[in-house]
Amino acid sequence: MTAANFITARDLFLGHHWRRYPAWQESLEGFRIGRVVGRDKDEFVLRDYRSFEAPESRLNSDELRWHVESFREPKAGESAPPVQEVLRVGDWVGISKSGEVLLFAPCVRPVAVQEGDLLCDKARKWSTFLTGVRQFFEARGFQEMTTPALAVSPGTEPFLDPLSIEIEFAGLHERRYLVTSPEFHLKKILGSGVPRIFEIAKCFRNKESGHQHRIEFHMLEWYRAFSDLEKIADDVEGLIRHFRPGVGLYRTTMAALFKRFVEFDLRSDSSRDDLARLAVEKRIRVLPDDSFDDLFHKVFLECIESRLGELADGSPVLITDYPPSQAALSRIGDNGFAQRFEVYWRGLELCNAFHELNDPSENQRRFDRDLFAKRQTGREPVPIDEELMRVFDEGVPPAAGIALGLERLFMAVFEVDAIEHTRPFATFV
Repeated sequence: MTAANFITARDLFLGHHWRRYPAWQESLEGFRIGRVVGRDKDEFVLRDYRSFEAPESRLNSDELRWHVESFREPKAGESAPPVQEVLRVGDWVGISKSGEVLLFAPCVRPVAVQEGDLLCDKARKWSTFLTGVRQFFEARGFQEMTTPALAVSPGTEPFLDPLSIEIEFAGLHERRYLVTSPEFHLKKILGSGVPRIFEIAKCFRNKESGHQHRIEFHMLEWYRAFSDLEKIADDVEGLIRHFRPGVGLYRTTMAALFKRFVEFDLRSDSSRDDLARLAVEKRIRVLPDDSFDDLFHKVFLECIESRLGELADGSPVLITDYPPSQAALSRIGDNGFAQRFEVYWRGLELCNAFHELNDPSENQRRFDRDLFAKRQTGREPVPIDEELMRVFDEGVPPAAGIALGLERLFMAVFEVDAIEHTRPFATFV
């Protein structure tokens, strides 16, 4: 048996007849353009490139013939193999109304068409979703911002682990951080006088991965100057309804949840010992070095968070009035609780909103407290954004703002069970 016996009709066509990778021409506008996604007996199945949602078309292989643009200069005595002996699943082709076939790009290695379909479907759905988000905010008079992904300070939150890089420029060697949130830059813009702003930003948080987390993710943030949390809550409800009409927020307080689910009167001055006794009563392990916040989160996670779906038939739940120790960069209200809220839906924490703190000295104190907490947990301290501090000194208007994880909103709205299914190329990071 000679080597020639192993040459297939496809090998012959691609090696001797095919005009390699023909360019697109306006004369081909009338062709059906698509990918061969299957073969059933004497029919090829074509998925139309121009209309992904259209039904797949079936082509009788006996009625197909090669288009003249498929050929190189013919050699005397040579004839090309018939179309049905050459085409395979994965090939990109054009088909004329008369059944002429132009092979644009052959599939030269085995292709999992279903995986390609899934990637294409994810890309389209994610793009449509982002377009919907932008339409929602633009219709409400918000201006979209674009802020740097590299920053002097990534944010001082005690339990976030930022990613950093070393940059070299004009003889300088400096460290910059991939932002964990666009918050600081957006607050600078807020201080400049733009009243309603939003951004869809790529953000990065190290050591966060799983079915609900990615190191790289999309954060949607928006701010309203001269506003309070009620307007931001209405925005959240409106955004959800933009994709799921009729869905409303169930609004409650953290104290009401503690009263309902663990029969505990949570006050703004509740102590660590109060929560330790509650935890023991609920058979939650208490460690000697557990702080008030440690115990609060243990009780919330083990006794409350998993039961939020019981409220209002599974509607999204907005929880406001957090203990003052968890104010982060939000104001403390007249009732002694932090003026912030979070929204939970379908087991996901979607967002975190603040009635923003704009007092320069109090912001400095909060930053210093965060950096102290970082050192206490063995995390590397990060710089404070001095430019932001100057903006606060110059004056930032009272405002409310929110950070919302877009992949998580997508998961909740479309009932997706894992973050890797939300967008194309959603690797484990």
